[in-house]
Amino acid sequence: MESYYAASLALAGSAVFAGGEPAPQEIKQWLLSKGYTEKDIFGYSILTEIPVWRRQGGAESFSDFYSAASRNAGRMYKLTGAALMSESELAAWYSQRNKKQFDSGAITIQETAPYNAADSLFTQKMDYQVARVRDAAVCRAIAEGLNRFDRVLVVYGAGHFGMEQKILRKMLGRPVLRTASGP
Repeated sequence: MESYYAASLALAGSAVFAGGEPAPQEIKQWLLSKGYTEKDIFGYSILTEIPVWRRQGGAESFSDFYSAASRNAGRMYKLTGAALMSESELAAWYSQRNKKQFDSGAITIQETAPYNAADSLFTQKMDYQVARVRDAAVCRAIAEGLNRFDRVLVVYGAGHFGMEQKILRKMLGRPVLRTASGP
């Protein structure tokens, strides 16, 4: 949400604003290249929305939520046919992929947190791959901004800083603090 506020301030102050999120098709292509299926992308997309749905108190039932979320996931990632799972197919997919029972009331943001270790859930490993695409896209946007402007303000979640710092150091070298009296 910080980025929306920063963008509104930038635009109000006549500053240029550029987003850094990759297009859904870029995420889809990356995941497919890593061996994930369109069903995996669909299921992952639904899971990321469940905690938001509960927190915002949206649709009254999980079925209502699922109906809207599945249409959105299909449209966003251009998924069709068998990739568009029913509620019961999603539950079976989740249980098979994450090796635990699906309970929409128990899904938290941790189910799709980027974690890539031996004990990670399938959906956490998947989010790790999504984070790689997102971090690379943000770094490209930062580099483009630095090539066009003297000053660039980056507003992004702190959890991305570690990976982005590594990417930016490879691109730009170590940061140098410049003050009025010099470097």
